[in-house]
Amino acid sequence: MRKIEAVERMVNQEFNAIPLTLIEKAYPEIDGWENITPLKSGDVVEYLGDYYELITVLEENEVVIEDTEGNEKTVDIAEIYKDDEIIFPMWSTVWQTVGFQSEWIGRNLDKVANCGFEIYEAEDLDGYIIGVNGAGYDFYEAHWVPLYEAQNLKWHDEE
Repeated sequence: MRKIEAVERMVNQEFNAIPLTLIEKAYPEIDGWENITPLKSGDVVEYLGDYYELITVLEENEVVIEDTEGNEKTVDIAEIYKDDEIIFPMWSTVWQTVGFQSEWIGRNLDKVANCGFEIYEAEDLDGYIIGVNGAGYDFYEAHWVPLYEAQNLKWHDEE
C-alpha cells in the first residue's frame, strides 16, 4: 500500500465524517461547542489593540509576533488574544475522532494544530471534532499526510 492509500484508509476508518449542515441543524445556537485549538504559527492575534501574525510559540510561555511592516516582538502569551468567533471551519465537513485517534489527539493538540486542523469539543459527542479552515488546495497533502506522519504511522509499504 502506498502512503497516500494508507492516509486515505486512516481518514475513512479512524474518523467519522460529519457534514457541517448536519451539525448546524443539530446545534443552531452552537451551544456546547468549544474551539480548543492551541495557538500556532500563522494565527492572527490581537496584542494591545493591534493585530499581528503569530510567528512562533516559545517554551517560556512567550510568543513571537510580527506586525504588518515585518517588525517582530516577543510578548507573554497571556497578553495576546485570538478571536475564535467563527466556530466552524470553512470546509463543508468535520471529522469526529474515534478509538486511538481520540487518545492521540488529546495528548497532541499542538501537533494536530500545526497540521492545520481546528480542534473542537462538543459536550454531547465523544472524542474530538477536527476540521480544516481552508479551500482550493489538496487537503490530503496539506493536512492528512502530515497528521499521519506526526503519529509515526507505518501502515504503508516503504518505497
